[in-house]
Amino acid sequence: MKRIAFGLIVLFASLTQAQTAPVLTRANRQQVVDSLNAVMQKQTDNVAYAEITGDTLTVHSERASDLRFHALLANKALITEFQQIELTTFVYTNDKDQKFVYDVKAQPVTPAPPVQPVAAPVVDSDENWHVAPSSTDALTGEVMLTASTEAIDFSGPAAQRPRLAVRYHGKQCELLMYVPYTVLEEGGVRVRIDGGKIEYVAGSRSTDMSSVFFLPKGKFGRLASASTMVVEYQPYQQRPSSVTFNVKGLPSMFDPCK
Repeated sequence: MKRIAFGLIVLFASLTQAQTAPVLTRANRQQVVDSLNAVMQKQTDNVAYAEITGDTLTVHSERASDLRFHALLANKALITEFQQIELTTFVYTNDKDQKFVYDVKAQPVTPAPPVQPVAAPVVDSDENWHVAPSSTDALTGEVMLTASTEAIDFSGPAAQRPRLAVRYHGKQCELLMYVPYTVLEEGGVRVRIDGGKIEYVAGSRSTDMSSVFFLPKGKFGRLASASTMVVEYQPYQQRPSSVTFNVKGLPSMFDPCK
């Protein structure tokens, strides 16, 4: 089953081209539109397309809503790219009863995310897990616990750094890897814990295509006592990429997952 990761609205998952061209220009406008449409054409639960008329970018989406619109505006890297290609207006609409307009030109231009240097994996802290506030399912009353950690050897922009999350909900445990501004292929991942054997783990892609859910069978016990986990994932129509996570010190609240 495909699920939405952390409620993220990433219609623009493959728009950011920062890995190869950190700063866009007006000449990149068609590239932006083509990237948007390539992503939206792959959505099975939404009909949408993008177009530029004059200096206005319009995204037509049957799922347009106030919540999704503001989630998009919270993406600073996306707004920066709109500014770089010299747009004046961003319109988000379902062509019926929902239309939202954003004045791109009125906002201050922010610099592109800096490229972080490659760093050798270092495991020297038990405090690398960031625990999110717990939430309760309104229907079942079950509590969801989530903790996440960032990749320690990612060489791209900081805004695109992959995150690994552990979730415990209703006696079920799962791992989730989120790769910002990246469209992932459907399928699983390959994992390696503490330099052990490389194993393929089946997984399912989130509906926004930027995350993969997976659960290494019988591995949670090892994860709780491990130091590193390497995950190899498959970006859409690109070569596989691997990142390393410091998983040392998994919070004790996830002991039931062992």
